[in-house]
Amino acid sequence: MDDETYEALVAGILVLYSRPFGENNGLGCLPRKFGRFRDPSLQNTHETILMARNHFVAHSDATYKLCDEMGKEKDELLKLELVVNFGEDGLADCRTQVVGPRLSAKTIPIIKSLCDELLKSLGAEESALVQKLFEGRPMHPGRNCINISDES
Repeated sequence: MDDETYEALVAGILVLYSRPFGENNGLGCLPRKFGRFRDPSLQNTHETILMARNHFVAHSDATYKLCDEMGKEKDELLKLELVVNFGEDGLADCRTQVVGPRLSAKTIPIIKSLCDELLKSLGAEESALVQKLFEGRPMHPGRNCINISDES
């Protein structure tokens, strides 16, 4: 965490994971069902990553706590530190500084599991769409010609 590349790595993870869930990515937002996970730990991690990306990494509208729909605090996303420096005149110079999102060693496997679950859901959706596309026709990968502009 003390390495100078740590902040860039965290920003990369947050932005890359969040991109399919945003509107302004060139393709549009994934359907909401892909942002729902049965495992509460995965759901919380998903929400935390999106919040961290939207409020700390890609935008400057940082908030202090992540709350559930009832307003109960779930996670601390941002820490504010009070920095006090005493000058030679004995007066204190006070300021705050933001400590951005941190990913601990225990969080990385959770993010990996989250990505694995998302990949499974997207793969299942892709398979269902391919089956529907070839409905009633023999599937010969690489040899079937399909007019994707055909509405029928």
